Amino acid sequence: MQYHSKPDCLIIGGGLTGLIAGIDLQTQGLTVKLLDKGRGIGGRFATRRMSDPEWGEARFDYGVQFLSAKTETFQQWLKELQQQGIVKSEWDQYWGVDGIRGIAKHLASNLNIQNQTKVVHLAYKADCWRVTTEEGTTNQSRFLLLTPPVPQSLELLKNSNLLQPNTNLETLDQVTYYSCLTVLLLVSRPILIKPALVEGEKLKSIICNYQKGISPHAYAVTLQGNAAFSEKYLDPETRESGAEELMTAARNYLGEAEIIDHQVHFWRYSTPKTQFNAPFFASSALNLYLAGDGFSSGDSFVSSAESAFLSGLAVAKQICNQLS
Repeated sequence: MQYHSKPDCLIIGGGLTGLIAGIDLQTQGLTVKLLDKGRGIGGRFATRRMSDPEWGEARFDYGVQFLSAKTETFQQWLKELQQQGIVKSEWDQYWGVDGIRGIAKHLASNLNIQNQTKVVHLAYKADCWRVTTEEGTTNQSRFLLLTPPVPQSLELLKNSNLLQPNTNLETLDQVTYYSCLTVLLLVSRPILIKPALVEGEKLKSIICNYQKGISPHAYAVTLQGNAAFSEKYLDPETRESGAEELMTAARNYLGEAEIIDHQVHFWRYSTPKTQFNAPFFASSALNLYLAGDGFSSGDSFVSSAESAFLSGLAVAKQICNQLS
């Protein structure tokens, strides 16, 4: 078994919460290592390309589309990103200049991150966490922060025999999520609408990535199904038929644009339906923390992304306080 160097804190999950917490901990002088199972960093800060020899390369945001701020802290952070040229703003919303994943890449630039690394087992003994990956390597740390969707974190803890009654981790069962069936369309011409939220039977939103400016060389449209519709397609074998239904529902918005190609993505844990009533969960006896958009900042009107951001700040502060 191969052991890696021992940082002060291991963070599982490379979405916004993990990145923000990692930056804050590192700023306070802690050593941090972040493990993420994905090929690219960012979680739902996700951007994808689709190429066609005739129609060019299209770029899609296919998770989080826009960012808006309800708290002064998040607003200030977005303004700083805008000053750095990472995001731009219109329609009272912010988005990545080169796609929403560009924000995650910017945040990750000075962090120790290991991608394509799936964690399969956790163990805690003698004030030390041992985190084993699918490849058989083991990372050690004093603190462990889990930032995936809560059901995934609980499954990992359960499989590691860490869901003991004295930890109160069972209280996190209350956190649930909506799903989202997403379809990426390469089309023959731009659709002449501003990014639209659609209160329809099936569609939640239609986004023209060409109008957003992230797909200047091809016409890219993102369709997102609403929660009630998306829940019908938990089975992967049914999702293509769901995509066909979304494309039919979007037909009036596409005008004369012809669909050249499409791809389907399913977010099992898209946005929280019910949150834990605190910005993070802590087990000081285990030096274990859970955080993410499934944890409430106390303001019911903040977006999922803002909840994730505030949770990352709050949990990093708590870890630093425990050290002092």
